[in-house]
Amino acid sequence: SAMASSILLRSPEFLSWASGKSIVELGTGCGLAGLVAAESCAKCLLTDNDEEAVQILDSITCPTNQKAVRAVLAVQQLDWRDDHSGNVHPADMVLGSDIAYYFHLLRPLMDTCRSFMENGTGATVTQDEQELKVNSSVSCPTLLCVGQANRESQWDLYNNIKNGCYNQLTDVHEPPWPGTTRMLLYKLKTSPFCESLVACESQVDGTIPISVIVHCDASCDSSSEKGNLLTPFERFAHLATEIDDANIMKTF
Repeated sequence: SAMASSILLRSPEFLSWASGKSIVELGTGCGLAGLVAAESCAKCLLTDNDEEAVQILDSITCPTNQKAVRAVLAVQQLDWRDDHSGNVHPADMVLGSDIAYYFHLLRPLMDTCRSFMENGTGATVTQDEQELKVNSSVSCPTLLCVGQANRESQWDLYNNIKNGCYNQLTDVHEPPWPGTTRMLLYKLKTSPFCESLVACESQVDGTIPISVIVHCDASCDSSSEKGNLLTPFERFAHLATEIDDANIMKTF
């Protein structure tokens, strides 16, 4: 899914959207998607709970390599199971690739996403301390979650956000997230490495169903970005319906 994300993050629609924005990636792993996003946004925070992954990313994002991307980069170890309310600075986008993997982690994942999407001030990284500081405004926080379209937990996350869900911690049924929630479906063709797109088209050896959850906060309705919902590679995207949910054969 990180490879799919890296393709979507080079779409004309994302490149136009990302200019001047701050992005937080959850479950960054090797950092592929986040580093691609950092080519076009202003600030990018890469997070993961794995200590070794964070150490490797720290070495990759050292000042020597900062020149390779447009964004100011920072790396942070982050456990979704911790309470992050009031402890993080909101960003314009929360990005994730294949992070809706286990059902029991959907609740902490959703709470962490909401913490970063709280409307107010955005995340900036100072050149000297490489720490997140508050000094830019976020008018339309967005969630972009990429995963396989045949994964049950990806659909669970989508339906939880769009339709509301039961919260095991508070023992109440939460309403849908305020704003607009969509799932976009794509067919990612795979082939051996080729020198040209024409050559790749003639050597396609498989297709991977990809889904992208896009949620735009209710504050987008009153911002300058109203009506400008992010749809990477729009001409290839199919807006998921209840029929798709019912007909796609899913795994765990």
